[in-house]
Amino acid sequence: MEEYFMINNEIWNLPKKKFENRRKVFWDIIKQNFQDKKISVLEIGVYKAGFLKDVLGRNDLKISRYTGIDPYLGAENDPYLGLYWKNKSDADKIYEESLNVFTDSGNTLVRTTSQEFYKSLKPNDVYDLIIIDGDHTFNSALWDLHFWFKRVKKGGMLIADDYANVDTPDVTRAINTFIKVNEHKIEKIGYKRLEFQNKGKYIPISLTFVYFLPKVKNEYVEYREEELERYLKR
Repeated sequence: MEEYFMINNEIWNLPKKKFENRRKVFWDIIKQNFQDKKISVLEIGVYKAGFLKDVLGRNDLKISRYTGIDPYLGAENDPYLGLYWKNKSDADKIYEESLNVFTDSGNTLVRTTSQEFYKSLKPNDVYDLIIIDGDHTFNSALWDLHFWFKRVKKGGMLIADDYANVDTPDVTRAINTFIKVNEHKIEKIGYKRLEFQNKGKYIPISLTFVYFLPKVKNEYVEYREEELERYLKR
């Protein structure tokens, strides 16, 4: 079978299509919200530093500091083993390549988990933009939304990736839960739905960026192991 069918009509519609550039759309949304303001960015889940590479290629966005967090585990119990990297050595290689992108542009990449990084912060460590694209399991995704939303500056934005992505149903459930509990703290909710075609796949799927603006300046919440458990029971 050829890589894609080449018949294009109302029935046979699977030639390779050009979809909207996912990261361009992402940064266009950021630009609309912040305009010419210089912003601080925290990205949870970096992988190959694609988002940073894209923003470095634009001259209409002003970044004061960009911090990336990703553990790049590659261990046998790593849920992303075989999906993003083949083994620990492969994860190390991708980390080093991404680290070069960050350091060459004067930014910071920290090889740790989202939770460990959170515990290392001071009460006044906050960001204009926080991007959540880390661990896609329900508890971890909900943890990121719950805690990192409290680190968004007033007038800032938190963006969650992969809502309504059929490959990541836990993320959809986590975002729905987060909204249900925190609706009174959210000034605005926006979304952008995108189609994309994974490498080696014939049929495209869709996902949605969901972005939140806090209603007021969030109060700092110290990391506590029992916090998420109480949160889930609310």
